[in-house]
Amino acid sequence: MNYLITSKNGWIYSVMLIILVIGVSCLSNLSTETGTVSDFEYVLYDGVDTPINLSDSYGAPIILNFWAGLCPPCRAEMPDFQEFYEEHGHEIVIIGIDIGKYTGLGSQKDALELVDDLGVTYTIGGVKDDSVIELYNVYGLPHTVFIDSEQNIVRAWSGAINLSKLEDIGLGMLESPQ
Repeated sequence: MNYLITSKNGWIYSVMLIILVIGVSCLSNLSTETGTVSDFEYVLYDGVDTPINLSDSYGAPIILNFWAGLCPPCRAEMPDFQEFYEEHGHEIVIIGIDIGKYTGLGSQKDALELVDDLGVTYTIGGVKDDSVIELYNVYGLPHTVFIDSEQNIVRAWSGAINLSKLEDIGLGMLESPQ
């Protein structure tokens, strides 16, 4: 009987630990990581895989979103990115970078199917290697980095983000003194 109680307590402690880990990971979206932008090359998912550099967008605020085709939270936030793009794409550059093949969360085909299913029209591409994951401290998906017009990282957000938060942080970059 004593073994059953110990085993039950062990199970309860294990569940509590799992809940704690999940709770801490949910709080990770509070990241306020700042720093300097690192340039990298990506290829547009435009049918011909046109190579482009992040630096080609310097001079304007950038919202850089790392995602994957088989990532449910990525799928959930993409309509908000699309709406933000339709309203503010003339002021802020939005770039979605698919890193699914480096995270086990999908291929380029999966990413293109997701983009097509959701009617995404903002800039979407992928990278040729996984170095960008370390450059931008991508420890989970989705991961969004807000970059001001002077190439400074203003904020990093881990986890799904909604339209209200996109507007708060994104439009805040427009209001900041340059």
